Amino acid sequence: MTASTFQVEDPSIAETTVQAAQSPFPAITLLPSHLTSHLTMTVPRELVHRAAVAEVMLTGWQRLDDTRFTLSAQWPRGHSFFTPVNGTHHDPLIAAETIRQAGSLLSHAEFGVPFGHQFLMEKLALTVHPDALRIGHAPAALDIDVVCTEVKRRGHRLTGMCYETTVRREGRLTASGRISFTVITPAVYRRLRPPRVLEADFRPLPLTAPVAPETVGRFSPTDVVLSPPPANRTAGSCAWTPATPSSSTTRSTTSPAWPSSRPPGKRRPRSSAGPCSSRRSSTASSRSTWSWTCPA
Repeated sequence: MTASTFQVEDPSIAETTVQAAQSPFPAITLLPSHLTSHLTMTVPRELVHRAAVAEVMLTGWQRLDDTRFTLSAQWPRGHSFFTPVNGTHHDPLIAAETIRQAGSLLSHAEFGVPFGHQFLMEKLALTVHPDALRIGHAPAALDIDVVCTEVKRRGHRLTGMCYETTVRREGRLTASGRISFTVITPAVYRRLRPPRVLEADFRPLPLTAPVAPETVGRFSPTDVVLSPPPANRTAGSCAWTPATPSSSTTRSTTSPAWPSSRPPGKRRPRSSAGPCSSRRSSTASSRSTWSWTCPA
């Protein structure tokens, strides 16, 4: 979930300006407060590192003090990527994406991180409550409390942060999470990446054939990032196995039994290795605990 390089375009509305400290990009703008109190809209997509407005979950934010903020968000009833689970529940990964967007938004709008800086995620811990993810007759309106801890600076520039979030839907606890990340400048990022990757004529290697979408909870092959292991796999190499758990940073949820046909899990780059996996354990009281792991 590390942020990718993105392009900032000229804003389509020109009212109140949200400044990003010494940003070389055009300023992001918002509507004046006397209109926003009566309208619901997404925050500018550039603030959350999304290319399409349809991918923006956050609809607003407010500073409470130097390290505490309250945000609002909305989950659509249907989504092309975060597809509903069995048609009845929101995909748990939409909670992870919403929490990630909160960190990007606050970093730019409140902590002055310039556009073009890269965010390297170090750790993600997520807990969701599936009984609160049921899809209703309208999009889910969410309130998010964010507490920023371990705020790291070099001079006046933010270099890293850890933040904890609590997501509520109509006052009901829906999800909670903790994310830590590092911010690096464009110059440092260029040194970290192979030079050819940043060249205009760079073409990545062609993708291998994906596994069947239905085996990984996807509808379209274009959303699948795993490939089956090659037939001539050498000893000691890794292979993707749908039901094999592994360990690193653990995310878990405890809730009423979740449909077994669609376990939550974090997507990884398409390859024959699958370090992310999920595990479900049942109890006599018909409650289930979801645990799944994702190394940063």
